[in-house]
Amino acid sequence: MIKNINKDEIKLRLHKDIKKYNSLKEELEKVINRYHSNALDSYATIAELVPTCQRFTKR
Repeated sequence: MIKNINKDEIKLRLHKDIKKYNSLKEELEKVINRYHSNALDSYATIAELVPTCQRFTKR
């Protein structure tokens, strides 16, 4: 579900700054893939997603 929300949100913003949002997309996919491979639990996944997203919104 989070993956779909992020995908839709990135699609909406991609045309504004392609490089920035492609980089964000890659980072989010890495974290989500680690979650799906059970390398991270829910709390750790959110703990990684929040600072990642904050870093990109401040740019």
